[in-house]
Amino acid sequence: MGIRRAHDAMQNAGAQAVSIDIANAFNSIPRDEILNGLDIAQVPRTMRNYIASFLQLRHGLHLHEVPQGDPLSMLLYCLGHSSRRSEVISRPYSHTRTTFSLSTMTPRMRMR
Repeated sequence: MGIRRAHDAMQNAGAQAVSIDIANAFNSIPRDEILNGLDIAQVPRTMRNYIASFLQLRHGLHLHEVPQGDPLSMLLYCLGHSSRRSEVISRPYSHTRTTFSLSTMTPRMRMR
């Protein structure tokens, strides 16, 4: 069903397909983006500082990575990407590792 829906969506003018490989997703998100996501979500300063300490204590020399296996990992990963969610505009359709958007994409999101 997902493939048929994707095919039908791509027949419309302006439809695009983007393949997203999420391997090592937690290892690739910059910690600054996680903290920015916390600010956007208006997380209280005390909690934000706790999370910043949590990230720094795990890997003091690395600027990327969310500690895997920790209950906060998925939340922090999602908050880190919250500032990018407006880049895929309109009605995105997602199935497995491919996202289809029925509108234009920002230059930053275009395939190179």
